[in-house]
Amino acid sequence: MFGESSVQECIGQTSVANWYGIAVLGVVAWATIEVLFGRVRPNWRGIGLMWLVSLFIFAMAFYRSRQARAKELAQLQATLPEWISLSDGGVKVIGLDGASSSIPWVNVKALREGQRVMLLEMQAGGCVMLPVARLPEQQRESIRQFFRSHVASAAVWVR
Repeated sequence: MFGESSVQECIGQTSVANWYGIAVLGVVAWATIEVLFGRVRPNWRGIGLMWLVSLFIFAMAFYRSRQARAKELAQLQATLPEWISLSDGGVKVIGLDGASSSIPWVNVKALREGQRVMLLEMQAGGCVMLPVARLPEQQRESIRQFFRSHVASAAVWVR
């Protein structure tokens, strides 16, 4: 979904925002400690206002990160297929808009299995994710056998 450069940009922006928040919090904590130890004359309104601004900045950062995550999930949901079917010809993927594509078995190189998903890895990169969290072990085993029978040279990794 993201290219390598966009991921690096996103990490860079997150780091800058976090450093700004950490710097503000550090200044506010330092000012509070100075006041509590009596090294400076207390200006409680100023200290309270700085804490209020710091809390506001952290609340906004938290809200924006949740909002961005929700937007990314909505974009991902729009690109995910509605149906995935395994047939003798390969893997058929049908999207929400009715568009479909087929991936022949010769393009599949491996099956990776976790607790919730099975990943069909492609020769040219990429993968197809089969959600299997709610499937009983008997159905999972039938998917494994179906895979082994159609892709004899590939490996099956079970986690």
